Amino acid sequence: MLKRNKIALGALGALVLVVVTPIAVLAFVATFDWNHAKPWVQSRESAALGRSVEIAGDLTAAWHWRQRENGVQVWSPGLRFSGGGVRIGNPDWARQPHFAELKALDIELRLLPLLWRHLDIPSIRLVQPSLDFEQRKDGRATWLFAPAQQQNGQAWGVDLGDIEFDAGEVHIADEARALELHADIVPLEAPIEFGQRVEGDDPTTRREVIRRVGQAAAQRLRAAAEERETKASERGKAAKPPPYLFGWKASGTMAGAAVKGSGRFGGVLALKQPKPFPLRADIDIGTTEIALTGTITDPTSPDAVDMRLWIS
Repeated sequence: MLKRNKIALGALGALVLVVVTPIAVLAFVATFDWNHAKPWVQSRESAALGRSVEIAGDLTAAWHWRQRENGVQVWSPGLRFSGGGVRIGNPDWARQPHFAELKALDIELRLLPLLWRHLDIPSIRLVQPSLDFEQRKDGRATWLFAPAQQQNGQAWGVDLGDIEFDAGEVHIADEARALELHADIVPLEAPIEFGQRVEGDDPTTRREVIRRVGQAAAQRLRAAAEERETKASERGKAAKPPPYLFGWKASGTMAGAAVKGSGRFGGVLALKQPKPFPLRADIDIGTTEIALTGTITDPTSPDAVDMRLWIS
């Protein structure tokens, strides 16, 4: 009888553990003050990037249970972290102290891949970023990171999905091209469909190129571009680009010549799944005028860049 009671109590204890443990974990994430974990998070991120990482504001976390993939909601338990006042340092040789300063950085993290030492990050949202891209003549660049050596040789894998943009500013300095540029990014008052012309667009570069090559040549180029789009669509690789969500204006110098430009782009750059990212630009470099419009499906592959370019 005593042995039977022990078995019953053991089974009851296991059942209570199965029920209570998930609830305890849920409650812990919801109620824990994650600011206590900031030193640990900053240390880990600094080691992962090989740069100083600082979270000056609050660090919070919340559960999410579903994720949209290919337009379909799927069950995907994870956490959504948000850090305020995030600063990522630059290398010692850079002119600016920080590579990135953000009002906030929002990150989604899936839980199950952590069991296999893998960071699966479906999305990152940059809130009011200020970014510094510098490159030396020897090829060193502020956007190239050198992670610290992992202990025991056990490196974590990283899988990054979408990067969501916000209003902000970007500074670019390239010694090899003698380029110095500053750009401001602002949200559009309303989304603009890809290919739609609106008031303020400058088509003079396109007109000048057409005038020089002739109407017949311009029509042949347009027909060839449309043929490529049709073939891509037939292969199932073409998807309708999302609308433009942000506009930008830039000014600076290149090899002593004045540079100014403007344009617009989409709101989400996909690094994992092939999604077209719309981009449009009108740029003046001295007496040279450049206009381009198109999409980037994979920023890591030149074959996934589909652009129409006009130079006058």
